Amino acid sequence: MASVNMTQQLQADVINNYRRQVQTAYEVTHDISGTVETIVSTLQDNAGPKFFEMQTLSQKFGELAYETAEHYKGMISKKSQPVQNRWENNDKHGHGYLVNASGYHYDEDNEENIFEPMRKVKDIVLVVNSARPTNDNLTMICDWHKSYTKRWANEEQVPASENFVEGDLVFVHEFAEPVYLPFTTNGGPKNSQAVEEYSPYADVAILVTCPKMCKDIQTIPETAAKINQAVDKFEKFLLQFTTLKRFLDNYPEGKALVPDWAMEKMASKAKRGTANPNAIQELEVPEDLREEMNQVILENKLLGDN
Repeated sequence: MASVNMTQQLQADVINNYRRQVQTAYEVTHDISGTVETIVSTLQDNAGPKFFEMQTLSQKFGELAYETAEHYKGMISKKSQPVQNRWENNDKHGHGYLVNASGYHYDEDNEENIFEPMRKVKDIVLVVNSARPTNDNLTMICDWHKSYTKRWANEEQVPASENFVEGDLVFVHEFAEPVYLPFTTNGGPKNSQAVEEYSPYADVAILVTCPKMCKDIQTIPETAAKINQAVDKFEKFLLQFTTLKRFLDNYPEGKALVPDWAMEKMASKAKRGTANPNAIQELEVPEDLREEMNQVILENKLLGDN
């Protein structure tokens, strides 16, 4: 294998891929994934056939727009002078007429979805209370907040919203993979207008009252802490490597975490030359970390096979 530098972008891609795999594995173990899938599918189904048709049309439009933009991008590049950096090129004129395109968010590493008019949602805000009526499960709740002290109004006391019920808790769940939803939510445990450190609020959220679902969701903070701990441990291990080859020499199973573009780049370099046999070898993978990483990758492979 030829050498490809372990750039900050490549490090971030590998770490993000590991985070997704760790999150998926932990959520299955703690039964969060089943509950989250039920919430997402219920909201999508409630939106009706039009919402699914919107998804299909959005994806098709994204594909057609990408193909057309790439065609004219190539044409413009051939007729333009060489550029010093990506911000000076004329490629943007190949897609500048598209409403949702700009030179700032045109990501060449993620081009296939860039022109889709529908964006996937990265997280969802949940207000959880099993003491509420079960008929309210998975309904929308808006302008909800606990009582708090206003930060910039002589410590004025703001009462709880009328729809606040004692025992209500708020959780923000970040999806391992973003999903399509018919609306976005907003809220969290800290209201920026409040003096209190814990001042839960939700502009728009989903109300969860099913006891089983409430129990699963309440493990989110604990699960998130374990995920962060596992990812931090992996990140420290990864940062010791200066090239992709050295990372894979020490941990061959890590191919499952490397983006395709990096593997292709390494393969193309291998065709042009051979690796330096005198290259310095990095530290071995600690056995406990190797077992942990292998377990995460294996569990996710089995989930994918199923």
